Amino acid sequence: MGSGSWRRHEEFDRKTLKIEGFVYVWSSKSNEFSRKWVNLNDEIITFSKEKGSYVPLYGSISKHFKLVFEDLLTLEMIIECFNNKGKLKNWKFKFNNQAEFLQWSEICQKITRPKWDDRILSKTCKCCEKKFTTFLRQHHCRKCGAAVCKWHSTTRISLPELGYFKKVRICQNCADFIK
Repeated sequence: MGSGSWRRHEEFDRKTLKIEGFVYVWSSKSNEFSRKWVNLNDEIITFSKEKGSYVPLYGSISKHFKLVFEDLLTLEMIIECFNNKGKLKNWKFKFNNQAEFLQWSEICQKITRPKWDDRILSKTCKCCEKKFTTFLRQHHCRKCGAAVCKWHSTTRISLPELGYFKKVRICQNCADFIK
């Protein structure tokens, strides 16, 4: 394969993963949804009453963010994360229409994907420790992000919770864990 073949499978640019807009956020204090301006990106989620002024809900979501519930009929989703006090919280969102819901769902699924091991710094397979060469190419597990050889990435499954609806490559460790 040519030198550019790896680019087709390169991890997406996480800086482009962001979305913002007015969303209804559930308040357990008032027991109702209230309209908030929500900004979601690969690092933080913030909200405010008006567009532009943000109050952080919690810190980094790349390691602790999880989409735990989605309902296309009610246009609701629940995000589980740690708030800025370190407590595990669920944030319930409701959307105005199906297109808005699907757009937010897609971004949330992509944000929860693991970061891939660095392509240049990863010199050996995480499963067997064999050195990557021209003939033993590096592959990335779509479930955990590990750099592995072709022999330890033969399993292909769909991962809809991460936005992979077609079958994708996962490492042997993740395949064993799933089984």
